[in-house]
Amino acid sequence: MPDTYILAQTASDIAYSPDTAADLRAAMEAALQDDRNGWISSNVEVVDVTFRDGHADMALQGEYYGVGDVTLIAARMQIIMTVFANPSVQTASVTLNGDTIGNMGISMSLDAKPADYAFTRDEIETFINENMYVSP
Repeated sequence: MPDTYILAQTASDIAYSPDTAADLRAAMEAALQDDRNGWISSNVEVVDVTFRDGHADMALQGEYYGVGDVTLIAARMQIIMTVFANPSVQTASVTLNGDTIGNMGISMSLDAKPADYAFTRDEIETFINENMYVSP
């Protein structure tokens, strides 16, 4: 198990449309199938995506697992960063089997988020800025 993961955007040949929900679905399906992921997913599928007034709701279903919390945290952040890669998204709720993916990889109940937790663009941009890797 690595001590750290480097998460980065991936170029894709997905054609974008005026339908943000469809674009989010396509991006997530591509991210879930990326064979470079350091975690394992079993039959994870996007079961629902809606987008309205800058807010995305995405429901995933299936099994996600990895060795150690750091792996699940990396999976969580890859999923969230995929959603926020779309500049139209200002807030997003993403669930896996009915619970927020914000709870993937937590080891203390004090860190638990409500099942309908909404991530904000500011929260994700702060995470990216605080964890940005700059090569020496």
